[in-house]
Amino acid sequence: MQIEANRNFANKLWNCVSFVVNNALKDVAFDSKEWNALAPGDSCELIVDDLPLPERWIINRCDKLIASVTKDLEGYNFGVAGGKIYEFLWDDYADWYVEISKTRLYEGLKLDKTTPFDKEQALMSQKVLVYAIDRVLRVLHPFMPFVTEHLFHHIPRRGDGGSLMLNNWPSVDEDKLENDATAATQAKFDLFQKLIRSIRNARAEYKVEQGKKIEAFVLVDGTERVADLSSELASLVLLAKIDPETVKIVERGSEEGQNISTMKECVVCFVDGNCEAILPRSSLIDADKEKERLKKGLEKGAKEIEKLKGRLSGGFVDKAPAEVVQKARDELAELEAQQQKMTEGLSQID
Repeated sequence: MQIEANRNFANKLWNCVSFVVNNALKDVAFDSKEWNALAPGDSCELIVDDLPLPERWIINRCDKLIASVTKDLEGYNFGVAGGKIYEFLWDDYADWYVEISKTRLYEGLKLDKTTPFDKEQALMSQKVLVYAIDRVLRVLHPFMPFVTEHLFHHIPRRGDGGSLMLNNWPSVDEDKLENDATAATQAKFDLFQKLIRSIRNARAEYKVEQGKKIEAFVLVDGTERVADLSSELASLVLLAKIDPETVKIVERGSEEGQNISTMKECVVCFVDGNCEAILPRSSLIDADKEKERLKKGLEKGAKEIEKLKGRLSGGFVDKAPAEVVQKARDELAELEAQQQKMTEGLSQID
């Protein structure tokens, strides 16, 4: 199992570098001023305060990782350090930021088709992608020297870069890691993540087809939170597979927010005390397929209930141990509750 997990991690690392080199940097001219502005190096710096929320978040997470891993290695906590790098690359970088970066890099994912493609935003995302993966390779080098050395040279850089083994260990200004600004960034991105997860959970619960885009209305407290989520609407649409034509993010206390909150036949996803997503049920299910599924469930449940009732009305009750009889009664009660829910669901569709 451990060998398989490590193989999968090496494959994930390889895929991340491949995405950066073969997709994010595909159209970059490596002799241009733009490339010199984002090429990795020991002194690569980013003005974090001027970046959008996801970029501020991933850089802060990356810098915290470097500080934490450095302390762990100095304290000989090798397993803990390796686990932190694993989690950052797999969860923060690959699952979240790489996906979000696609809304900056690919013109086809822009929601506003009337405005020109923002090359500056694409360049910004390229630099952040390179910044983070370059540092991951450096802190991961003691654990995976051969893989990281090979991948290090796949990322184009100023000059030949030399051996990764001889490059400097990344450093961070720890005073910038724990302050009100970084705490606020983390809180804002936490809300963004929770919102996407709640919609994904609803999709899974209702077995929505993977490629289907659903309607969604997001109610949130405070104009600042509305602005934060609205600024990443394209990312929300991409990651939660929402219909871009119908999605709305509105303040809960507004007139429009109150109208949305009273909509019928909707699934309400409570994100936290400040935010909830309203998903029209009609966009989550195919009415005909859902009817068929519920009818089959009712038929199957009726047969099982009849069978259990037959057992409980015969000599089984007198002869079987009390705990076995009680288990059968509990099973019957559960089946009857399920039948009631399916009946209600069928009536709502009709």
